[in-house]
Amino acid sequence: MTSWRSGDQTAVELGRLLAVESWLHQQLGEASRTAQSPALVCLLDERSMLHASHVELLTDHLPRRDGVDRASLLVLGELEPVVEQLRNLAGDAATLLVAYREVLVVRVIEAVISLEVGCSDAAERSLRRSLGLVLTDLEESLRPLDATLGRLAIDRAPLPPAVAAFAQRCTEVVGPLGLVS
Repeated sequence: MTSWRSGDQTAVELGRLLAVESWLHQQLGEASRTAQSPALVCLLDERSMLHASHVELLTDHLPRRDGVDRASLLVLGELEPVVEQLRNLAGDAATLLVAYREVLVVRVIEAVISLEVGCSDAAERSLRRSLGLVLTDLEESLRPLDATLGRLAIDRAPLPPAVAAFAQRCTEVVGPLGLVS
């Protein structure tokens, strides 16, 4: 018996990943316009564009069959309750970046791995290749992100209370890993 998901289940999970990537693009981009430090503006904008490029790369992998409403697949799903909480963190760019690095990027990476592992070799080879590119992109972006946070002297440990509360809320709504329960 195979552990591969059906095409429909993969489409739903890909839609959720795309919704999160799009949401991060939007949230980080908005925060870059209000950040006070030029270094924070650049970092937020860079991260926003990283997620926009993932959306562009992965959107073509959504099904194009008759009867499939592609837009209906792009939902945050269980993450919807944390949207407002992240918006509240956006008032302080440094805190937002800590929440992004310590909570969200880790969950996006886990979601990409989960989706990539479940792709069938034959039917979804192209999707697996694109997910591999996104995964490499995210993993390789961690070191420069960490270096910049360090240069800006943004404390990540212990987590600021607002970030710890955000992490706890994410765990409550979607579990300890990934983006969906």
